[in-house]
Amino acid sequence: MRRVLLPVLAVLLVLGLAGGGALHVRSVVAGADRSAPVDHGVDALTGASENGAEEAPPGRSHTELSALLLPYPKYVHPGPDIGEWGNDAEISGEEATAMIKDSVAGMPRDYRRDFHDWADRLEISGVALRSYASPRDSTVTEIVITAYGSAADAEEHHERLTGLVDDIGVFRSGPKAKDYPDARCHLQPQGEDMLRLLDIDPEDVDLSDMEEPELDSMFCTAVVGERHVLFRAYGGLPLPERKLAGMLTDQLDHLESPGTYV
Repeated sequence: MRRVLLPVLAVLLVLGLAGGGALHVRSVVAGADRSAPVDHGVDALTGASENGAEEAPPGRSHTELSALLLPYPKYVHPGPDIGEWGNDAEISGEEATAMIKDSVAGMPRDYRRDFHDWADRLEISGVALRSYASPRDSTVTEIVITAYGSAADAEEHHERLTGLVDDIGVFRSGPKAKDYPDARCHLQPQGEDMLRLLDIDPEDVDLSDMEEPELDSMFCTAVVGERHVLFRAYGGLPLPERKLAGMLTDQLDHLESPGTYV
C-alpha cells in the first residue's frame, strides 16, 4: 500500500513541480547572486552577513496569482530554483494538470485512469511558486499556491494530502499557524520511521551504520478560499519551527488581504 500512497503524496505535495516532495531532503543553499542563486551549503548560509545584506526584492507580481505569494521578508532573499521553473515563477493550469498525470505514469492502468479523471476534474487555473533563503537561520522555504476552480477542489487537495500523511503514519507533528486551525504542518520522519517511509524494513538495516541527520524538513498544507497553499522548509537541525509557522501565517494573511503584508 505504501508504494501506492507515496507517489500520490509526492504529487499532492508539489503537484509534480519538484519531484520527491517530503522524501527529498536537499542541502541548504543561499542565493548570493540574486539573479542566479548558487548552491553554497549550510555553512555559507550560516556565515552570511545579516546587517550587510541588501534589501530583498518584493518578488514578481506581474499576474493576479503571483501577486498572492508572500513578498520577501527582511533579511530573506530569493532562494534556489524549484525544479526547472526557477525561484519565482508561475505555470499554467494546463501544464500543471499534465504534470499531475505524468507523475503516475508507472502506476497500474486502472489507477492511472481514475487519477487522470480526478486531475481533469480539478480545473486548476494556475500555480505560482517562490523560494526564500534565510541566511540568519540557514533555512530555505518554498511556497506553492495552486488556484482551483472552486473552494471545494482546493479543500479536497488539502484533505487528500493530510489523509495520506495520516495513513502513512511516520511524519512528526509540526507547529501550528496562528489563527488558521485547519492548517497542518508535518516534519520529516527520522531514524526507523524514515526507513519505513522509503519502504525499507528497519530489521534489514544495520542501524549502527546510520549517520545522525544534519538536516530537517517540514511541509504545511492550508486552504484559503479557492487556493491551496503548500509551504515547505528545509535546513539544518533544529529547524526554527516557530519562525516558520509565523511565515506561513503571514502568507495566509496575505492571501486573505493581498497588499496589506509589510
